[in-house]
Amino acid sequence: MASSPAQADQALAEAEATRRRLDFLLEASTALGSSLDFEESLNRLARLTAGNMADLCLVDVVEPNGAMRRTAVAHAEDARQPEADQLLDGWIPDPVGAHPAVPVLQSGEPFLADELSDDQLLAVAGPEHRELARRLGFHSCLCVPLPARGRIIGVMTLVSTSPDQPFGPADVELAGDLARRAALAADNARLYGERTRVAQALQASLLPRELPTVPGFQVAARYHAAGEGNEVGGDFYDLFDTGDGGWAVVIGDVCGKGPEAAAVTGQARYTVRAAAMRQRRPSRVLDTLNEALRFQRDDARFCTVAFVRMRLTPSGARLTVACGGHPPPVILRRNGLVESVGRPGTLLGVFPDPELRDELSDLTPIPPALRQEGRGQSHLRRGPHHARDRLAPARQPHRLPGPRGRLLCTP
Repeated sequence: MASSPAQADQALAEAEATRRRLDFLLEASTALGSSLDFEESLNRLARLTAGNMADLCLVDVVEPNGAMRRTAVAHAEDARQPEADQLLDGWIPDPVGAHPAVPVLQSGEPFLADELSDDQLLAVAGPEHRELARRLGFHSCLCVPLPARGRIIGVMTLVSTSPDQPFGPADVELAGDLARRAALAADNARLYGERTRVAQALQASLLPRELPTVPGFQVAARYHAAGEGNEVGGDFYDLFDTGDGGWAVVIGDVCGKGPEAAAVTGQARYTVRAAAMRQRRPSRVLDTLNEALRFQRDDARFCTVAFVRMRLTPSGARLTVACGGHPPPVILRRNGLVESVGRPGTLLGVFPDPELRDELSDLTPIPPALRQEGRGQSHLRRGPHHARDRLAPARQPHRLPGPRGRLLCTP
């Protein structure tokens, strides 16, 4: 049976509306999924919704204690955004109050008012901002839940200020679809942020909280993990008193990242500390660490370590250096001469009889620094900062400009 021209026009209009809806959802999904910041994800949601689906969009999230917090407000007109921003600190839904977002949060079902009554306007805007809502032209309201992983993390409220364009069933369906995508993207960002905070806290626990004061020396440290910062790295450093008038300076690197590498990092750092209190030769300290890694772990993880025992002398300091698979330290003398100290040695945690040797070196009265630049970017230093390319390790002595001596260790 042939369709009438009116039916054909209606079918074309519905097809065009469906196409626009899918295009909008695709654009929104791309924009929402590109951020790994929880707050930014919800701000993007509000900006995308305002102008495309509504004149005003407000986003409220549920805090761990059950309270609600407004995270985003966006208006379709830039000129009216300053007015809309007043709603950020305005009437935030009370979990047991009259705001239409409350039943949405409790039931998971959307709320639709195609024309707000005075009581509904008061419930949406609150007594403080009822006049502001009237100036902004609140007319129609739609609240939809933000569901993610079996729970509702918040509510998105859409406001239309046009009496001839109230929200209808099609808007409820589109808003619900957008809210589900946005909630999952925001929750992913939240989980990513939590993982990052856990990784940073764990990383900090594996490093010295503060460096001790070494007589006659100035020491400092900076640790900057490369990458996104949401994984625990295997780089570590330490500086401590060995109890016999000497000092130990340690830099190491465990293979891999993540909690498994963190476990080895913690074991390596504290094994070295314990061994250094009993053993005076750095090579024996590293041999103790090698045995601990081989017999206490079965995941085949290894590490490299440079261990320096520093004994203060009237003329400066004497260093005893041993390296287990780690590039040897480099001394940059006050006169610009660069020379390496020690040999790389053998990886620790792999072989039963690693090649570990102790080598000696004396420092001038102005002390140097021990430095490592790798995935973990950590160093103990003295003197002005120099670019890494000026301080590259050298097998043979070279002369470089520099006002003070430094001891460097690079992976």
